[in-house]
Amino acid sequence: MAMLVALSLILVMLINFPILPAIPFMKYDPADIPILIGSFLFGPMGGVILTAIVSILQGLFISGDGGPIGIVMVLLLLLPDLFINVQKQNVLLLSV
Repeated sequence: MAMLVALSLILVMLINFPILPAIPFMKYDPADIPILIGSFLFGPMGGVILTAIVSILQGLFISGDGGPIGIVMVLLLLLPDLFINVQKQNVLLLSV
């Protein structure tokens, strides 16, 4: 998990640019990709923990642009993984 947090912080430091130059607050940063990978590897709770750690460290050391809205956006990104895991558990329960 720590490696994914570090990778996420490195990606946000290296690749961070506005999507449209006329709207400077709408930025692209690939920090969510390692969080999504971690969510698939460690489950939804692992994704939430990764989101919290990355958001706190990003707010403290890199930038505080996203704030609470950034955390909510990443948690919404993790919803499909939650639904996939619930479906997998339902299938496993039905097969027993």
